[in-house]
Amino acid sequence: MDEDEDEVIQKEHYEEFCTVSGERQEFWQRVQEQALESYTMREVFSMNSSVRIDAIQNLAKFNSSSVIESLLDLCVDVDENVRAVAAISLARTGVRDDEHIMNTIMRLLKDKDRLVRESGCLALGHMKAKKAIPKLVHLW
Repeated sequence: MDEDEDEVIQKEHYEEFCTVSGERQEFWQRVQEQALESYTMREVFSMNSSVRIDAIQNLAKFNSSSVIESLLDLCVDVDENVRAVAAISLARTGVRDDEHIMNTIMRLLKDKDRLVRESGCLALGHMKAKKAIPKLVHLW
């Protein structure tokens, strides 16, 4: 939430923070979600984390711009398992008609790893990406 110069939270910012997908939530619920999102993001980018793949899967629960940007970044990770799980998680965030997300996942269809390509197909199917149909048909 944004503060003004006097470190006072404006009511409109408070209301915006407590509203998710047009639905009002309790302040404590939003704070809890933000803390969980922050923790999950930290685990995702900790290369030594033993729960990295699980953390990436859990990111799908959050439909925030920071999570979506992180998942997009993970689609080009050096680890093929991370790329595969990131593609599925991106689709599971619920974002449907975003060209950038769709194009990123469509690029995974050319990945050298079979699991990444399969995950890209599943992700595009989950998103009901009509734009991807011609490309998917030619893969098979």
